[in-house]
Amino acid sequence: MDGKSLNSVFPGDPNGSATEVLAHYLFRKLVVKSDYHIDLRGGDLAESHLIHSIHPSNASERVNRISEEMSRACGFEYFQSRQVDPRSLVYEASRAGVPSIITQCGLGYKTQPEEDFINSHIQAVTNNLKHLGMLDGSPVSHPNPRELSPDFDQVRATTCGIFQGIVDQGDLLARGQLIGRVTALDGTVLEELTSPIDGVVHELLVRRVVFQGDLLYNLVQFRA
Repeated sequence: MDGKSLNSVFPGDPNGSATEVLAHYLFRKLVVKSDYHIDLRGGDLAESHLIHSIHPSNASERVNRISEEMSRACGFEYFQSRQVDPRSLVYEASRAGVPSIITQCGLGYKTQPEEDFINSHIQAVTNNLKHLGMLDGSPVSHPNPRELSPDFDQVRATTCGIFQGIVDQGDLLARGQLIGRVTALDGTVLEELTSPIDGVVHELLVRRVVFQGDLLYNLVQFRA
């Protein structure tokens, strides 16, 4: 109705547009009355996201600490601490004193593994209920959890053409590895894309036709 993104207008405005009124209701009636908050997120139609958890680092020491514990308790292989955007839900919730994390699971452009991604969210929530003493039992932990760097290395197209992605979310990378191509309509290779880092594919931006400057990959390194 108003062209606004819900996750960009928190804590909302009771006298604002439709999206701002909705954000205000959700934030004041539900989120700030909670002890903990988990934002369950998945890939959009043009996104392919690494399964991981994110805990913001922009709140008080206590909230940051509890948020990190919740992030680790999800049981995913990957977790990440980073500054999140003001007016997003996790930013405003954590600033309001509610420990808050994101679970990111899902390939928006693929339908076959949808249930697996949903189950990853369920595992994260169940693990946190156990971690926080709301359910009996111990969280299921990953045998080799790895922390991601908060910074991204972006790979963009430098020419126009047909994009062919070779790697996808979760694929491990070596510096200089071929990760994609841009071709002409007849298949002629116009550009070969290589990884600038040793790391992992955090996000593939799924595109068929690309233009110069289009973002194709977000890559991330591991924290030492």
